[in-house]
Amino acid sequence: MGKWTCQCGYPMNDHAAPDPNAFSVFSDELWEEITDTADENNKIDYYDITDASYYAWQCPNCHSLMVFGEDENPNCYTFYKWIDLDCKEKGLTDQETDSNSSDVVYRVASVTFSEFGEEYTYICEDESIREDHFVVVPVGINNVEKVAHVVKVYQASQKDISYPIDKLKRVIKRYSDFDKEKAKGIAAELLRSGRCLQINDFSKSVEADEYFDILHNKLGYWWLELNGVPIPMKVVLLNTNYEKYHVDCAIHIKPYNMHYSTFQSLKLCTDFEIDASRWVDVISYEYVWGNSWELDGIQFGITCQESLEEDEVTISKYSRVPYYNDWHPDWSDRYGFNVAWKPHESDEDLSVGFYIS
Repeated sequence: MGKWTCQCGYPMNDHAAPDPNAFSVFSDELWEEITDTADENNKIDYYDITDASYYAWQCPNCHSLMVFGEDENPNCYTFYKWIDLDCKEKGLTDQETDSNSSDVVYRVASVTFSEFGEEYTYICEDESIREDHFVVVPVGINNVEKVAHVVKVYQASQKDISYPIDKLKRVIKRYSDFDKEKAKGIAAELLRSGRCLQINDFSKSVEADEYFDILHNKLGYWWLELNGVPIPMKVVLLNTNYEKYHVDCAIHIKPYNMHYSTFQSLKLCTDFEIDASRWVDVISYEYVWGNSWELDGIQFGITCQESLEEDEVTISKYSRVPYYNDWHPDWSDRYGFNVAWKPHESDEDLSVGFYIS
């Protein structure tokens, strides 16, 4: 049983029997060998019909052909695009002329399946997919869907790419492990039953002994989860009085209770998709580590504070958000998340990193 995807994106397989889209192709030489086995009644035994020279499947969507076995490799196919000759005789439209020209420009993406791995090229029509995103792409003869990392997105024509561009596969979609509906549900419940801190600037003062279940700023809602369960948090406003650097706000978020008998992870969660943000840079300083992003014209950064042991913080694979995967009780007062945000001016602006590193 095989599955594959036509160049037009239509999914196909060889599961049906008989299959209305499947064809067995015999060469003249092979067919003559088969007909020579006919008996006196000009009948050919079923078992005398050997394997076909190759097999073809016609896409019911675009009518193009995928022919398997032409190069004596049954696991590879050659793609033949369907063309209406009657239409060609009448003259192609401007759009059709362009699509058959070597000067047509495509939006393509170079992706890798492992760090420093070989790069592969896919046509990427989704304008929302950018460099550093993760995407789902078809791989191999059966077009198995795999997650890949986008290294580069650029415009290219056939002369810029060594591989025939009409045989390039297409990016299926952007990948994210963010569950939007679940996050919205958690935020709604925390708003209903907990205490929310609205903080878009420095107009809100926070008492040292106050705690909150959820925080809101211009990006969305934020909360802490210990072992996957929301917990109360303390919020401390960070000093941002340096004239050279400016942010809308910078805060330190830490658990309200710093003593835990069991620990698996401590994460800063949001109801908006950080995976969809454009990654800007690593933020790293002594005992502080994180990243910065840009989303909808806002630059923001998240860092974790570490201990001298420096082995308790890691980052989420797809979003690069730092989180704690270990907890050293002797250093619990140091642990917490620093967050800062401001309107995005340029990737070279160091303001966000300055206040949370």
